[in-house]
Amino acid sequence: MFKKIILVTNGIRKIIGKIKKIGKIFYFIANHAFLTIIVIFIIELIFGGFLFYIYALENNYNKVKTTNDIVKFEEARYQGIINFWKDKQLIFDEVLADKYANPFKEKVKSSKK
Repeated sequence: MFKKIILVTNGIRKIIGKIKKIGKIFYFIANHAFLTIIVIFIIELIFGGFLFYIYALENNYNKVKTTNDIVKFEEARYQGIINFWKDKQLIFDEVLADKYANPFKEKVKSSKK
């Protein structure tokens, strides 16, 4: 039993040691705030330039070649989708047509006992 407690306390000490190391890193960053902002800004510029290169400049070099294939419109599928949406609309219209009791209306108490 005592060995388990010692193992647990050693594990907790290791975790606390790691938290202290992380705390030292944050302490350094806080003491050198201006330097930290400059470094983060430079990293952001590099990352932004990389994204600009990928999405703007590289796309000009590798344009997609279009084909002159004729696209066939499938009327049967189109009609199937239209019928499906009409059926759904009919179901919604049936629900809206029903009259429901207002749950927020106060009930009138009957004078009969």
